[in-house]
Amino acid sequence: MKQLLFYRTSAEIAQFCSGLNDVFGFWDIVKQNPKTWKGKFSAMPQNMNKRMFQSLYDIKWSVIGSNRRAEKEDSIYCWEIFLQDIDEKEVDVSFEELLFFVTGADEIPPAGFSNNI
Repeated sequence: MKQLLFYRTSAEIAQFCSGLNDVFGFWDIVKQNPKTWKGKFSAMPQNMNKRMFQSLYDIKWSVIGSNRRAEKEDSIYCWEIFLQDIDEKEVDVSFEELLFFVTGADEIPPAGFSNNI
């Protein structure tokens, strides 16, 4: 088992570290401050809240005064009430479940989404 986990991949890991050091000694900097870089190299679980979820999307409003604008205002109002209910745990839905329903991703990728939803 040790052979499979450590020795089989040691050459690739050494090459990766060497490549990072070729860029201004980046790997040495990471080794000196591992806690600072942990979130960049691994996904850190965190509980989502309303503010985090709202930062993931942009609302594209219709022209002011149009019928579509009034419809969107009603929809956004209901959406905000729903997010507030999730945040206050008044419904049996989590932000992670909502994220999965909307995007198909069960968590925010470490680098974020390429575009807002």
